[in-house]
Amino acid sequence: MIGLETLWDGVVDAGEFARDLFSCRLEWPGEPGSQAADFREVRSFCLFIGYPRSGHSLIGALLDAHPDVVIGHEVNVLRFVRWGSGRVNLYRLIVRSSRRFAETGCIGGGDYSYRVPTQWQGRSRRLLVIGDKRGGGASHQLRGRRGLLPKLQRLVDVPLRVIHVIRNPFDNIATLCRRDAVPLATAIDRYFNHVATVAATRDALCAGELFEVRHEDFIASPAHHLRGLCRFLEVEAPQDYVSDCAAIVYRSPHQSRRDVEWPPALRAETERRMARYPFLAGYSFTDSEAGAAPPAGSW
Repeated sequence: MIGLETLWDGVVDAGEFARDLFSCRLEWPGEPGSQAADFREVRSFCLFIGYPRSGHSLIGALLDAHPDVVIGHEVNVLRFVRWGSGRVNLYRLIVRSSRRFAETGCIGGGDYSYRVPTQWQGRSRRLLVIGDKRGGGASHQLRGRRGLLPKLQRLVDVPLRVIHVIRNPFDNIATLCRRDAVPLATAIDRYFNHVATVAATRDALCAGELFEVRHEDFIASPAHHLRGLCRFLEVEAPQDYVSDCAAIVYRSPHQSRRDVEWPPALRAETERRMARYPFLAGYSFTDSEAGAAPPAGSW
């Protein structure tokens, strides 16, 4: 029997898809820079996987500032792949999303601006890498759909480059609890549903297709990790690009876990479930802002 939450997720998913599809059909024909020829040099497709409120917006916006990269802002491309979008239409949607995010000031969650004024957000010099930043949405779409990632691969017909951003689970869960207005136990279950999907996706990827970075480590050394991301995506890392992006990164991540009351039993339950996944090793409720052990499989 289908649970009510699963059924409701399906209704919301279909409704969001219909809304976005209608919007795109209205705008695609007249948009400049969206013809098939504009995508002929694309070498790879970049997809984020992970969890809501993990720092994807920051990294996605900084990659979108690269002159040869366009990253859409929460397009949720896998939903369009599921519903049969063509490659060019998918790319058009990503270009439109990048442009709109730049036009609105690159404002992300918490009204934080990810704008890099002197770089290429919302446009590109030479489009070599295209992709979408919606880690939690991608994980939601991939749950229980083993054929979806291969379907994306066939559609784009270029190498996949998957970025997995990891944050302290206690911070992720606390933010889900507050922003979704759900009990802490529900937020824990939702978070570990994402984790299980991410673990299965990691196992399905080939060598060289995955880049993992901890949000806390990225904040501590943004220039270092940006260069690593450029190597992963096989694009240059101009010094002015790296410096300008690093300059807008906030000094330390917010420890959302402090904003929620954690009963001892739920803290213990979270730690028990974390222990099943090696890529969460080193995190704890009492972590400092940075310094957790790097996950296995990072670049």
